[in-house]
Amino acid sequence: MEMRALPYGTDLLNYHRYEVVKPFEVEKSVIAPAFDNIGLGIQYRSPVSVDTLLKRGIIKKVGGD
Repeated sequence: MEMRALPYGTDLLNYHRYEVVKPFEVEKSVIAPAFDNIGLGIQYRSPVSVDTLLKRGIIKKVGGD
């Protein structure tokens, strides 16, 4: 988790995984070091909300609820 550079007290159990069903545009960047973590992981950002992507069938939830 140290590559994600999450702030102290972050609920690590509140973690969601999704499978991409149809291609869509995202921004890719490197996570900056912060909160005494090394960062440098890869993060993806979509201009479209997760709810919208789910409703359009572009992604689907993997595991969990």
